[in-house]
Amino acid sequence: MRYPLTLLLAFAPGPALAQVCAQMRPDWSGGPVSAMTEAIWLFSTAPTVALLIATGAAIWFRSTWAGAAAVVAWSGYIYLLSSDVQILSQARAEGCIGPQTLSIGIVIAICVMTVLITAPRKPRSE
Repeated sequence: MRYPLTLLLAFAPGPALAQVCAQMRPDWSGGPVSAMTEAIWLFSTAPTVALLIATGAAIWFRSTWAGAAAVVAWSGYIYLLSSDVQILSQARAEGCIGPQTLSIGIVIAICVMTVLITAPRKPRSE
């Protein structure tokens, strides 16, 4: 009776399988990660800060082409972050990666805002 329980616990997600988390989040404390914590982590990385600066510059100068480039860069970055589904599912099972829905929603809002602000304006006819 004791062996099936041991076998079941050996395959349960836990610290024994945390090799994925050691690679993806070496500073992970072992607690569950919420969507807010995941968003804070995403927006504190160097590529995200660079994209925020580039997007801010495109909006500041109201450059249509720079805005389009920023939106494409954001899309590519989010694709790269979420492209390896197998590793992400293992990390989510461990608890070191939280839901990315809030992060993706913020990025979508940034992209929509960038497109709306940097879109060419038609002159008013009087």
